[in-house]
Amino acid sequence: IGLVLLVACANVANMLLARASGRQKEIGIRLTIGASRGRLIRQLLTEGLVLATLGAVAGITLAALAIQAIAALPVPLPVPVALSLHIDVRVVAFTTAIAAIAGLLAGVAPALRATRVDLASDMKGEATITKGGRRWTIRDGLVVVQTAVTLVLLVAAGLLTRSILQAQRVDLGFRADGAVALGTELGLIGYTEQQASQLLARAAERIAAIPGVTSVARAVRQPLAINYNRNTVFFPERATPDDRGTSISATWVDDKYFATLGVPLLRGRNFTTGETPASARVAIVNDAFVRRYWPGEDGVGKRFRTRTADGPEFEVIGVTADYKVETVGEQPTPYIHYALGQRQFTGEVLIARTSADAGALLAAMRREVLALEPNAVFLDNQTMAAQVAANLLPARLAAQTLGLVGVVATLLAAIGLYGVIAYAVGRRTREIGIRIALGATPHDVLRMVMGQGLSIAAAGVGVGLALSWLAARAI
Repeated sequence: IGLVLLVACANVANMLLARASGRQKEIGIRLTIGASRGRLIRQLLTEGLVLATLGAVAGITLAALAIQAIAALPVPLPVPVALSLHIDVRVVAFTTAIAAIAGLLAGVAPALRATRVDLASDMKGEATITKGGRRWTIRDGLVVVQTAVTLVLLVAAGLLTRSILQAQRVDLGFRADGAVALGTELGLIGYTEQQASQLLARAAERIAAIPGVTSVARAVRQPLAINYNRNTVFFPERATPDDRGTSISATWVDDKYFATLGVPLLRGRNFTTGETPASARVAIVNDAFVRRYWPGEDGVGKRFRTRTADGPEFEVIGVTADYKVETVGEQPTPYIHYALGQRQFTGEVLIARTSADAGALLAAMRREVLALEPNAVFLDNQTMAAQVAANLLPARLAAQTLGLVGVVATLLAAIGLYGVIAYAVGRRTREIGIRIALGATPHDVLRMVMGQGLSIAAAGVGVGLALSWLAARAI
């Protein structure tokens, strides 16, 4: 947005330069009859500030209308979100300050240029005839800046858009299509862990009976969920006196979790109904976990502790393939799965897979849970495909915003380039007439004018490509 403001300031500065050039005779008369240069500069800056103030008022009015439309846009998140947007005193003060700064920045160069005049030429109203090559002006430089900034914005928007397209084609490691996640927290309505576990087990049975459902699983967290769960893990074979453990993402799942998501088990065995709070603690880790902490080894049968160096010990009974855990763009991340049968929770996520419409299954799952508990509160309530889309939301908003400001900047730069050429042609009308009188054809004149415009654009593209290269590396 700051870059678009820069382009807009360059445009206004170009307009003020053109206006001041058209008033050179007037400014010359004022200087001749005794006006000081400082007073004339103040007058021209005041005119620029008036323009900026009018623009700020129009901008605030448009913003007040726009935020109503923005607040009504649906946000692809697992819980209902309402955006409370309004314009307050701080926004008005900020806009006013930015407008004042912009007005001054856009007006300084024109004011200084306009008051540095040749009184004799300006009083006579003489126009300069170009001899040979054309000398570059401040206005040309401003258009070069506009073109360069526009190119940077468009390249950045293109890179982000390409990244999103690539992210949508990334192998997630699990099957999002046809899967639905419905999460609830029964502790909010007074359930104990045992009561909640029993109710959710019955809910899973009822959901499994829905026509088209092929598998139902229970977990504490599904992949790419916005909530995070991390454990501090200790490895006895490499423990040191000052060992503070390693923080690793984890979840608690049942024996149907991997089949429902389509995550393959590479080695070892799956959880069973025999895992209870009274049995030996077990865990299933992903392949990234084994590669990082037991490189070159199988991983099955290894042990680790949680919480403290002498805390609860878990045996690794299986190793799964890697899949995306927290973000779509992450590298393979160590992940731990504990047996849900060995611990009870008041809140869980029911994950179901259907061969039919996932959206219809989501509504049916809600009905089944509400039939068992009418006051159930849903914290996760969407298809897994929507979960992936929510994970990409920040990048998608960034790309859309950059694309929008890039289009605005392109329009402003085009207007600026048009203004420079139109002004130059207007100033050179006498020269063009003389050239035609001496035998130049309209094609020659057109080529001369177009060459001027293309040279400015080419310079802007050259600078913009260099800046875009730096921006691409930063992105």
